[in-house]
Amino acid sequence: MVDAVAKERDELKAQLAKLGSGAPPPAAGTGVQISKDELAAMNAKLAKIDVLDKILPNVLTDVARITRDSIKNNFDIDPGDVIQLSIKKGVEPWQAYLGLTADERNKRAKTAKEEEKKKWFEEGRRSATTNSPDHFQPSGPSMVDFLQELNKGAAAGGKDPMDRTARVGAALQMLQDGDFSE
Repeated sequence: MVDAVAKERDELKAQLAKLGSGAPPPAAGTGVQISKDELAAMNAKLAKIDVLDKILPNVLTDVARITRDSIKNNFDIDPGDVIQLSIKKGVEPWQAYLGLTADERNKRAKTAKEEEKKKWFEEGRRSATTNSPDHFQPSGPSMVDFLQELNKGAAAGGKDPMDRTARVGAALQMLQDGDFSE
């Protein structure tokens, strides 16, 4: 039995040698030997390239956002300075930009708030010192006047008195219809 298995093995080896493995032949050596230190340096450079490939789109997006915002808000900021600051602090460029412009943004917000307060104060002063229509009392009868009219009674020249539920129902119906002629 062992002889049969050994014979079969030898036949298969012969067929494999005759037909080949189907894989390309092994490459000839280049003759260049790389030390472990050189290989580690090459792997470090490869890792840096991988990191740059991952962060470059985000950095470019932030630079475009910085440029757009600086034009919109009239900030005189160089994107290169923002990039240098972000590298120095180890933050994203957008965060560095917000840090660079924080004082100016706060100053502008405070000025805008003061301007808004002045505007409100001036509007209030003008409104209080003029006889604008906003300060006149309503000239028409109120809902209270209407209910008092309903309660006067027939003898006093008003309508017949109603019970409380009927008065409230009539007032709500008139309010809903918008008909205040009665």
